[in-house]
Amino acid sequence: MTITLKPDIAQLINEELKRGHYKDAEEVIQRALQMLHATHQAAPGQVQECQEAAARIRALRQGVTLGGLKIQDLIHEGHKY
Repeated sequence: MTITLKPDIAQLINEELKRGHYKDAEEVIQRALQMLHATHQAAPGQVQECQEAAARIRALRQGVTLGGLKIQDLIHEGHKY
């Protein structure tokens, strides 16, 4: 497989290689992908917690008003100061 990197990405990889933490570019990319994968993995319990939190927020906002004001009016009010 041949991958063409943008110059700024190639520079980042070269900087990592110069620091001496990795032996080759493949190892730099592999480590970056492992870290990316780890940060995007969510346990099923975490997903459920997030969904429940979103549901609670939606329930809390029911019936909450701005006393007849529009959001746009509040934005314009903020521009006065």
